[in-house]
Amino acid sequence: MTQYITRRILISIPLLFGISIITFIIINMAPGDPLTALLDPEDQISLSVRDIEAMRRELGLDRPGPVRYVIWLKEAVTGNLGFSYQTKRPVVEMVLDKLPVSLSLMGVALALASSIGVMFGVISALKQYSVIDYSLSVISFFMISIPQFFFALSGMLIFAVWLGWLPVFGMWTAGEDPELWDLARHAILPISALMLQDIAVYMRYTRASMLDTLSAEYVLTARAKGLSEALVLWKHVFRNALVPLVTILGLSLPALIGGALIIETIFSWPGVGALAYDALRQRDYPVQMAVLLMGATAVLAANLLADVAYAWVDPRVRHA
Repeated sequence: MTQYITRRILISIPLLFGISIITFIIINMAPGDPLTALLDPEDQISLSVRDIEAMRRELGLDRPGPVRYVIWLKEAVTGNLGFSYQTKRPVVEMVLDKLPVSLSLMGVALALASSIGVMFGVISALKQYSVIDYSLSVISFFMISIPQFFFALSGMLIFAVWLGWLPVFGMWTAGEDPELWDLARHAILPISALMLQDIAVYMRYTRASMLDTLSAEYVLTARAKGLSEALVLWKHVFRNALVPLVTILGLSLPALIGGALIIETIFSWPGVGALAYDALRQRDYPVQMAVLLMGATAVLAANLLADVAYAWVDPRVRHA
């Protein structure tokens, strides 16, 4: 197992290197200039060409792209991801300030989605071809087909605008003392929009895995031995049916991270997603590079954890 983990980590290093090159190229090919986003339009009129070139040299934008990438990579290896063009703060500090907010949102959404999805998947499999099974299947297909931003906008329209039950933007109500209930009310819509698709995915995979396990020979043998149905379902069916879900859980994390960036932007949730959107709008290259690199690292780490967890729960994979 140690050799397997070490090998996967070593493979991830050139992957991160390649991702950083592609990310740097795409960011620098995007239209616009950080300097024009940084300066006020009236100031740009009063500045001479020499002043603008001096400011470009100060930001390091006068150097060729490959040179700037090598400098950035040299500093990134040591943990220095540069300074924001807009705020002049260290990029690592800015991301770490926002990271707990995003992790709390994604963590709650993942926990609820996996729990609810698995529960409904088990019910759907045990009630195969019943009204409950058909109803859950239709609902799951609907949730899988609709993008997350549509759920977010629909929730805002229905529960915030029409009914007035829930707030729309931010984590806290402006002008009031922070309270847990206020935070929960603000988090309901973002978490719901983020987890609805995942609930459907986990439910469909759990149902399929449960049906495969229910028809396995060892389940028939356990029933033939006279074991109770509850013991058969828990020990022989449910536990073995969850093994494939470990991989699905790990592979869903990249989509969860990407979805969180969009949902945070829609609801003005002050996390990494909102930070990335502001950096994109302001052409803040160092912040964009940091967020995308950390997202790629999270995706690679999630895939590694999924493979390790799968090998841990399934001895056949570990021995192979």
